[in-house]
Amino acid sequence: MSVAAATMPRSSTPWYRQPLVWLVVGIPAASVVFGIAMLIVSIRTFDAPVVDDYYKRGKEINRQHARDARAAALGIAGDLAAENRVLRVRLTAADMDALPRSAQITLWHSTRSEHDHVLIVPAIGGGQYETPLPELIPGVWNVELATADWRITGRWQPASDAAIELKPFAGG
Repeated sequence: MSVAAATMPRSSTPWYRQPLVWLVVGIPAASVVFGIAMLIVSIRTFDAPVVDDYYKRGKEINRQHARDARAAALGIAGDLAAENRVLRVRLTAADMDALPRSAQITLWHSTRSEHDHVLIVPAIGGGQYETPLPELIPGVWNVELATADWRITGRWQPASDAAIELKPFAGG
């Protein structure tokens, strides 16, 4: 035995009571646990795919602007409200006879695309439209009321029970 080894004090505590051992073992162990947790989250969480055809998407955006301009030219606006699981829309236009017999409402959840809904709302007369409202998850919803020629939009939070205004998108 060397002189240095003989003069070093011996620790009377076992290895598992040494803080440095747990530091050396704990950091890699925590990294493995964190890595497994992130793997589980990434497997269970769906990421919507990125649009492949950007040119086609750009043409569609231009078409939407034309529909917004058409709604503005026709003076179409409205409001939307929900009561007793019924979605009610009231439309106004420069020429009320030009309003369609039915329109399409698209409800896009602001963060969860798998919960989006497309509804056909029939006219019940006098610019009024009604349809049953599906179960909606909490959050902010983007609303589009449209026909083939025009569209009006708004943002809605169903939990607030407030009516929202639907109008042509102004851009920006």
